[in-house]
Amino acid sequence: MLLHPDIQYKVQEEIDKVIGRDRSPQMEDQANMPYNNAVIHEIQRYGDITPVGMPHMTYRDTELQGFFIPK
Repeated sequence: MLLHPDIQYKVQEEIDKVIGRDRSPQMEDQANMPYNNAVIHEIQRYGDITPVGMPHMTYRDTELQGFFIPK
């Protein structure tokens, strides 16, 4: 959102309209904020939250939930 201040402005505008600045957000507010919901889902779709350097093999013999995984 740093690269898209227009979207950041719309998100803040919707938050101010639905929640205001005098109270904390509630789960019930989510139904009244479709733009925020769409932005959050797009960020989650676009962003990679898994580290790229995750190992794809074990370094030693391992047992995980009853399954033996060899080195």
